[in-house]
Amino acid sequence: PTINCHYPDICILRLDRSETALSSDLTVEDASNWHADLVRGGKGIHQGWAVAIDPGARASRTTLTLNGSQHTYKVVLDTRGDSMRTIAFTHAPGEPLSQPDIAQRSGITGTPDFAYQMTGDAPWKPMRVYREGGKTFIQFPPGGINAAPRLVVVSPGGKTTQDYTIIGDSYVIPRAVDDALLVGNEAGSPQIHITHGGTE
Repeated sequence: PTINCHYPDICILRLDRSETALSSDLTVEDASNWHADLVRGGKGIHQGWAVAIDPGARASRTTLTLNGSQHTYKVVLDTRGDSMRTIAFTHAPGEPLSQPDIAQRSGITGTPDFAYQMTGDAPWKPMRVYREGGKTFIQFPPGGINAAPRLVVVSPGGKTTQDYTIIGDSYVIPRAVDDALLVGNEAGSPQIHITHGGTE
């Protein structure tokens, strides 16, 4: 997933409550322009470990890696767009313990493609959808992934319930998707229609 955070904001990445980590397990590629600290909250929703992300005035895109007690996190840090002040990771039982490697930004298949449009409204409506490295990423707002909407891929391949992986706050589909639906789990739940408006 990608976290937008720009100077002078400080953004907080909260880990799952069952996760623990050490400061020595936290690395940032561009340590001269990005500062990251492992912190621990003690009460209520803030209980548990978190990473405080502090970009410098000259910060640009980089990668943060954290080897936690249960999961390995690989997160792209970017200064473009509005800062995401608080982000939370939640994990479902049985999901993979590590994220796939971030695709190299070489050629068309390695460049994020954000040419998606969404219609419909729901509390869990994704913040954005993009393709990168032959995969489709559906990124939910903080806490939105807990709603676990059903994903139906319309194209390519007809209306099928598509296999996907939950990684942090995102659904990751192992192919490029052109047309899909997210359907809530309750009777009469809203739908979000996702369509791709460009070409790779």
